[in-house]
Amino acid sequence: MTIRKRQQKKIKANIFRILALVTALVLLSISVAGCFPGKAGMDRVKEINAKAAQEAELKKLAEERAKPSTAEKLTDTTKDLQETLGELAKGKGKMGDIRAGLMALDRLDGKLQKEFRETENKIAKIGAKKAQRRHEKFVSDYEEKMDKLTDGLAQVAASETGAERQKEAEKLSTYVTSLIPEEKHQPLGTDLPHRNVDYQAGEPVLGSNISPAYMAESPSLEPSSLPRDPTSDDLTETVDTKQTEAIQELAESLDKDPIKIYEFVRNTIVYEPYYGSRKGAQETLWERGGNDIDQANLLIALFRYSNIPSRYVSGVVEIPIDKAMNWVGVEKPYVAAQVFTAAGIPTKAIVRGGVIDALQIEHTWTEAYVSYSRYRGVDEGVTGHAICPPPGQIMRRQTA
Repeated sequence: MTIRKRQQKKIKANIFRILALVTALVLLSISVAGCFPGKAGMDRVKEINAKAAQEAELKKLAEERAKPSTAEKLTDTTKDLQETLGELAKGKGKMGDIRAGLMALDRLDGKLQKEFRETENKIAKIGAKKAQRRHEKFVSDYEEKMDKLTDGLAQVAASETGAERQKEAEKLSTYVTSLIPEEKHQPLGTDLPHRNVDYQAGEPVLGSNISPAYMAESPSLEPSSLPRDPTSDDLTETVDTKQTEAIQELAESLDKDPIKIYEFVRNTIVYEPYYGSRKGAQETLWERGGNDIDQANLLIALFRYSNIPSRYVSGVVEIPIDKAMNWVGVEKPYVAAQVFTAAGIPTKAIVRGGVIDALQIEHTWTEAYVSYSRYRGVDEGVTGHAICPPPGQIMRRQTA
């Protein structure tokens, strides 16, 4: 082999070595770039990590919210105690359940007191004096009710005879019922409580004629079983007539005046056709709507907070068909009858002259112990007070 050929062969070998080295360097740079990304890559990694952390936090928050709060646990415990007291009042039930309930109340009370203190500290930091006063009143009311409940349970547990235990359990059961908050009504959804196509409303039950207190001496009517003069029950707060903060503030803004209270309910609460007490006073006020019973709940809650004795009156009323159509917002008499019946309200169409002239429906209204002269629209005189009905039906239809 000549010298020239050996030189050419050596050059080619060097070229191959250089190419191999360059290739190796390129591959190494790619690998390093994959392991150590640039600024754009680092920003992307940070974004992915932040999103993952946010999703984890949201999941944790959702799990926490799904757990019942201390207040909800207290309500459930109170319901269990109500059921146990009801059984004990019948001579059944177990005293072990009462003792277990007392222990559960003690644990929950400790947790609630801790939450109260935390809330108080938060309010103090922002300097909200009005909120502080409301909080203090709430805590005071809670402690008063809790003391009465635990004392009552201790008294039931200490009863020496079965008869004594039944009596104490029955008395405490009534009080516990007033402590249980009304169920929150969900106004939206596809499965509303009153939407039951299988329910047959039937016709209103007339029965014998019993007079309300304001008609107690009518010769054609049987006297009411309730006394004509008000009693302590006529001022008692019930599950349906809870005197919440909103109810109290409204009554104060209306000067606790029975006429202003009546006019507020009549002029601002829209009639909604459904059967039974569903919302209670507070939710009727929130939603500015309710049927006859829930409007009566609101009216009575406002009256009783204002120290005006008041009661429910239930009966069958005959409504002119034009007024019934206005209540439910329809233009044809038979449609009005269908609306009441579909809502589960016992209804009977009264036909006169071949057309629907009126509807008979089961209805609830109120009677209140007020100044009789002022109620009639004149200055208060020597006639004093009497139990009176409202001056007209509290029904108002939503208008455009």
